[in-house]
Amino acid sequence: MRYEDDFFCTRNSDHHKKMSMNTDKKRIHLSKVFKIMERKEPDGRPKEFSIRFVKISTGERVDYPKAILTSIHTAGDTVNIMQVGENHPRKIKRVLIVRFNGLKVYI
Repeated sequence: MRYEDDFFCTRNSDHHKKMSMNTDKKRIHLSKVFKIMERKEPDGRPKEFSIRFVKISTGERVDYPKAILTSIHTAGDTVNIMQVGENHPRKIKRVLIVRFNGLKVYI
């Protein structure tokens, strides 16, 4: 299966170093994603973010341009995310998050 967001380099190591330096600015570690998700507005409301994740049942990528965090299961491997305008949150496995606020997520 090919994803257009994936990066693979077969060139020499100098080229690879230059490419990874350029892509580091466009990536975020999964652990930082959850710290940002938990941020609140001054009035106590959760801050909005954009997220892309993969549905475990079909492998389909789903984009939420505006979403909020409703809860994190610290002992488990899921988070509850609600798209702005919806009434019910969706449970997402943490490792299936592939983009956050336009940045590629890496583990």
